Amino acid sequence: MSDLVKVETTALTRRGTISAELLREEREQRKLLGQYVQECMVESQDFGKIPGTDKPTLLKPGAEKLIDIFNCTPEFTLVSEFSREDFVAGFFKYTFRCRILSRGTGAVLAEGYGSANSREQRYRWRTAHRRCPGCQQESIIQGKAEYGGGWVCFKKKGGCGAKFAAEDTRITGQPIGRVENEDIADLDNTILKMAKKRALVDGAIALARCSDMFTQDVEDLDDGGPPAPPPATPATVTHFSKKETPASGPPRDTPPTTPAPVAPSPAGEPLVVFGPLKGKLVKALTDAELEEVLNTGTAMLSKDPNAGWANTMRKQLEALDAEVDRRFGKAVDKALAPEPPPAGGDDVPF
Repeated sequence: MSDLVKVETTALTRRGTISAELLREEREQRKLLGQYVQECMVESQDFGKIPGTDKPTLLKPGAEKLIDIFNCTPEFTLVSEFSREDFVAGFFKYTFRCRILSRGTGAVLAEGYGSANSREQRYRWRTAHRRCPGCQQESIIQGKAEYGGGWVCFKKKGGCGAKFAAEDTRITGQPIGRVENEDIADLDNTILKMAKKRALVDGAIALARCSDMFTQDVEDLDDGGPPAPPPATPATVTHFSKKETPASGPPRDTPPTTPAPVAPSPAGEPLVVFGPLKGKLVKALTDAELEEVLNTGTAMLSKDPNAGWANTMRKQLEALDAEVDRRFGKAVDKALAPEPPPAGGDDVPF
């Protein structure tokens, strides 16, 4: 019995031994990983800093890069016992397991899990704005009292230009602000993809053993959209389209219109945060550019009001609306003002 205990103790001791060679290899691997992150991963695209956190958040493109640099590939499995689809009740939950496999041997080197459901704040709720009864666009604005009040479907926000009386219940009776999302089934695919993304990021961090460098899911808790670009150079962050190739790897199918948080210029002025005009001062846009950015942003928000960047886009539209009001406010108020009576008003028939 004593011999058996002795053998087991020796084996345990041997398994816990760290050699000088292993330490050298570990230091070299950590050094190379840090060098790769610094030279090949792009802030605000592969990772980003969420205000109030002490570590950058690893994003999906960055997770894909880490898995690729270790010569691995992800394998996703839907965990059915922790997933549910109920179209009648409007509840959807998906849980994925992501195994990271070696391309050379097929061995499982790491494993991650991710889950998402329709009761999360970003999916359950949406921000409702007044919608035009005619064109159904959320482009209704209110006129100033001194010009007659009323409502107008503002063309600069993608509206049809229709006018409505101040007491029109089709406008005033609409709920505004935070309301429950009545079209939750439309987000079924979005929720599924979010669960897969979370599993991927979890697996990538486990594979690279970089939890001291990155965290995950913080961007899911922050409803302001993707992480902010570096404050010193807010206009230099690039989003690649299909035809552009980043220096760090192959072309990525990243939409050029994905907004980043509304970043002020050094003078405190708001900047455009998406599309080809990204980084340009809002007040420096031409009238045509201002209309284009406003219409594009409004359309994006209407199409996907619960996306992770939705609040960012709302803040962007607020900045654009303020600029529209500065430039065209008087014209809008004039359009809303009641028409003066014709000459000889006492003789006008009713």
